[in-house]
Amino acid sequence: MSARHLFINRTLKFVIGIGSLLVSNISLAGASHAYWIAKTHDNLNKIENYQATIEQSQSNSSIPVISQVLFNKPNNFHLTVSQPIELKGIEAGFNNHSILLHNPNKQQALKIDGLKSPTAASKLEQVKSIYWYNQEYYDQVYKPSINIADRLSVGLDFIAKDQKNEILKTSAFVDYHHSLFMQASYSFNSGVSSQFKHTAIEFNQPQVTLPSFKVPKQTNTAYWDFNRASLTDKQVKEKISSAIHWPKDKNDIWGFAQHQFYQQDNAKTAAGYFYNDAFFMIVITRPATKNTELFQGIPLILNDTPVSFSQFPSFSDLVFEFNGIHYTLLSNIHSQSLINMAKEMLSQKKSNESIDLAVES
Repeated sequence: MSARHLFINRTLKFVIGIGSLLVSNISLAGASHAYWIAKTHDNLNKIENYQATIEQSQSNSSIPVISQVLFNKPNNFHLTVSQPIELKGIEAGFNNHSILLHNPNKQQALKIDGLKSPTAASKLEQVKSIYWYNQEYYDQVYKPSINIADRLSVGLDFIAKDQKNEILKTSAFVDYHHSLFMQASYSFNSGVSSQFKHTAIEFNQPQVTLPSFKVPKQTNTAYWDFNRASLTDKQVKEKISSAIHWPKDKNDIWGFAQHQFYQQDNAKTAAGYFYNDAFFMIVITRPATKNTELFQGIPLILNDTPVSFSQFPSFSDLVFEFNGIHYTLLSNIHSQSLINMAKEMLSQKKSNESIDLAVES
């Protein structure tokens, strides 16, 4: 089996949440939506960089996970797990043009190059879109402020208006000056919960340099370069299996105006890149194998299918198998919307051709 087939067999048993994923709308009586969108954008824009230590846990594990995070404006980050020992060295990163997920213990990695650079206006568009998504789908309840890592943090609960949502409730404390989630607990419809807390954080240090995205030569790396010419519509039909289900933004919530498709090795090893100036959705597929492990991240059940869900400082990650295909979805849209798209993919029935291809693999 080639390195491209040996996708990331990760053991990332942790979740990271950040304000850019569930932007807070800490409101005062009489304040307009426009005011708080601008205020949140201004607060996030104050963050030139930060260094943080984060402790994470979830209801299905008694072992907390400690991670070190470096962040640079606008959305660049590097996360490394330091504890427990069996997860030490696992890393995730984003640098505007590239994404890296690397498990040195398994000697496996996923690296994606060629992402489009965000524009100056994209940060405001991200804040607006996430804000209005929260307004439409979540009630907000405010709680007394507390200090977290010596930072004044405002209490805010996001409670799903529809109890069929997978993210039923997010109970968060948000940094008053930077609109960053300092602490949050998530309750999921699948019956699990997760928590994270910044135990230390320093904003806007003189210089914070993120490490380069390099992995050891012996690492089995699934590599995709979106700088390369993408497939034409005709080539997509000829080269990529019709058994693959791509996510659909049915109501055009995120405005994915552009898309690119790629294929490697076989009809089921493919990549789709949907994007605009502010948001992206990346889908990586490969043939499913009996050895695929779906226990990294938070274990959810969507349409009777096991799904692994993780949040990182600049994007979320969903991993699952369906109809003989292994899917990895990475996106910076609202996490609930990403989950909704995955549920829609998992609700689609096999076509006759899909069944035949599954048998062949």
